Amino acid sequence: IPARTFNKAIPSWVDGVLSKTVNPDPRRRYEAMSEFLHDLNQPNDKLLASQQTPWIERDPLSFWRSATLFLFVTNLLLLYFVIKH
Repeated sequence: IPARTFNKAIPSWVDGVLSKTVNPDPRRRYEAMSEFLHDLNQPNDKLLASQQTPWIERDPLSFWRSATLFLFVTNLLLLYFVIKH
């Protein structure tokens, strides 16, 4: 579970460092303590890219507007095909 789930004040790059540190696959963890300390002191762009906030959390209004529009268009298409056949 990402640390940001419990505390939104934790920067996403710190959450990425923590996730990499406790990864269940040992091959995906840090190989050396120096790598871990480096990433803690300086944000790693690779960890930032993998820890992006989901769209629904970044902009919920935009997400739900898009979802509603998609469902509306889908229903119109289904209605069209049902009436046509």
